[in-house]
Amino acid sequence: MKRRFGNIITVFLSLGLISGIWLPSIQAASKDTSGIKWSTLSDLQSVDLNDIAFNNDHVYVTVGDDGTIMHSRDGKQWLRSSQPNSLVGNVESLATNGEKFVAVGSNGILLNSKNGITWSSGQLVNAPVNRDFYRYYDNTYPKKYSLVGWGQKVKLSDFNFSDIIWDGKRYVAVGTWQLQVLWDHPTVITQYYTATSSDGVKWSIKPLKYDNNKLKKINNNIYPTDPYKINFNGTKYVILAGQVAFSSPTISETWEAKIPGGQLNDVLIHNGSFITNTKQDLLISKDGLKWNKFDGSLSLINKNKSTVWSEQSFFEGKKINKIINDGKQHIAITDDGFILLKDALNEDYDQTDWTIVRETNTSDFTNIVFDGKGRYVATGYKYISFMYSTASIWESTNGYDWAKTEIEDASDYMQWTNLASGNGSVIAYGTVTAGPKPPRNQYLFSSKKGEWELKKFPSFVNRVDGIYWVKGQFYVAVNGGFITSKDGINWSKLNSSNITMTKIAASNSYLLGLRAPNTQNEYGDLLYNSKDFTSWKKSEINLNKFSNEYWLTSNSFSDINWNGKQFAVLGDIPAVATSTNGLTWKTNKTISRLNRLAWNGQLYVASARSDGNEVGKMYYSYNGLNYSQSSQVTNQNLKTDVIWDGEKFIVGGENGTILIGEPSK
Repeated sequence: MKRRFGNIITVFLSLGLISGIWLPSIQAASKDTSGIKWSTLSDLQSVDLNDIAFNNDHVYVTVGDDGTIMHSRDGKQWLRSSQPNSLVGNVESLATNGEKFVAVGSNGILLNSKNGITWSSGQLVNAPVNRDFYRYYDNTYPKKYSLVGWGQKVKLSDFNFSDIIWDGKRYVAVGTWQLQVLWDHPTVITQYYTATSSDGVKWSIKPLKYDNNKLKKINNNIYPTDPYKINFNGTKYVILAGQVAFSSPTISETWEAKIPGGQLNDVLIHNGSFITNTKQDLLISKDGLKWNKFDGSLSLINKNKSTVWSEQSFFEGKKINKIINDGKQHIAITDDGFILLKDALNEDYDQTDWTIVRETNTSDFTNIVFDGKGRYVATGYKYISFMYSTASIWESTNGYDWAKTEIEDASDYMQWTNLASGNGSVIAYGTVTAGPKPPRNQYLFSSKKGEWELKKFPSFVNRVDGIYWVKGQFYVAVNGGFITSKDGINWSKLNSSNITMTKIAASNSYLLGLRAPNTQNEYGDLLYNSKDFTSWKKSEINLNKFSNEYWLTSNSFSDINWNGKQFAVLGDIPAVATSTNGLTWKTNKTISRLNRLAWNGQLYVASARSDGNEVGKMYYSYNGLNYSQSSQVTNQNLKTDVIWDGEKFIVGGENGTILIGEPSK
């Protein structure tokens, strides 16, 4: 592997990385009715890149998850493209007729651009109503789902586009139509479809209908998955859906379904025939109906093709999602957002021949804190295929500019399970996933940015269940009891407690805690109350009355908060509760399961659980009982606590996502 460091520095300057610091590049800023403007630090992210193409002017465009679109003039220096503020979802596929780029993706993403820099949204024309679209598959429709407006026109956001091509006359896309039918249950109705447009702006959509009885006669145990690839050889279209290939001479309502043999990965055109690859074989077909083994080689297929297949599908543990050849160079895109180059004459796809021109931080943020004195700390964790997991600590002095901190004494394979801060000090604790195991009572301590020391809890500590700052001191749940420290260095003796807590919220006279799982296999996150940290009683809050689905029945809780006047808790089901004394409670149902909670003096802000379409959403409430959805700007899983620093909300998540919420001033 070669790294041309001069080129890399130039590229990172354009992306916002200077001297190891990620400068803020705000993307998808959107203000909701609460006055909060939400945005992501896009250049800190390491989302997957899914497709790449170039036009007649040799402008390159690559697209990826979480609304990522970038452009380049040479394939080496990449810049973010301008896109609609309402764009939320993964951009899955890209096509061009040489003059216009068109991109499609989840949540109804239909975009077009003449230059690859500025993008506009497309629209459905003559859209059918939900009832009629569903009736293509059945003579009736499930009226019992009252949440669905069956007489209403289909919504673009219910269409998840997976692939797009230019067939010489028009753009053709495929995907899956999904209707969520219950608020408190992830039940969805799914149907397959094709969409066409001559200009990439106005789109017509049709169901993809096939004879399931014929397919069962071929193999009664194989069913099509969501369609994900389409191609056209001049006379026939072929769509791949798992082990099933659909074929049709036109974009019609009825397609022939065949089972070529094995999981079908991609489909290209070679000398007028379709070529598809499975784990074992290359298969060839002239009409998409009759498939045979292909006797040629990958190098034969790749010769003079703009899209390249490679037997080497991974680079440094990252999956290579596509390789293109512009006649001068090969450009590859990968999971985690890497972009690679090599000479076009080099047909050897060994890892060592690639030059990295864009690389990312590749961290999922799992914890985030504000120390109260102008410093932010986040812990990162990333599992890399076929390699060990890696860990990192990131610091910032403003919440926007983040730098990865190198800590010599800490293992690269640490999984940071706890992060707590107070009075300018930060404690990080974790477990090692590989290599030598450090003592279980070892932790990292820092009172100054960039300076971290290995410390040890008292020698009797062999289990840590939670660390947090409460009532002016660090509280560490250990060995079924707890220890405390005002400075994070000098610790008390072991204090007894009848219940071990993973998190505590405290008023002047009362404590609320979330219980840790115990050795009797009792679930954790049940709510308890106490006056002294040692004697805890279970708090009786019945939230199950809000759930009519057995799988959601739970009296566990995901977060607790004291705002100076009342406690607020988030249920493990779509329900919340508040109390002024921790004993008597008001409860209410929510439309989403909420995960983490913060208060800024005027309103609560909560992140949603990673349930289906709720991934990446934020909610707000003025009283802790009635929550409304904020403007959504990311579809990444938000994993950390939500913090308030006196000026803005911050929450972190997977693939290096940092979400900022700035209230109106």
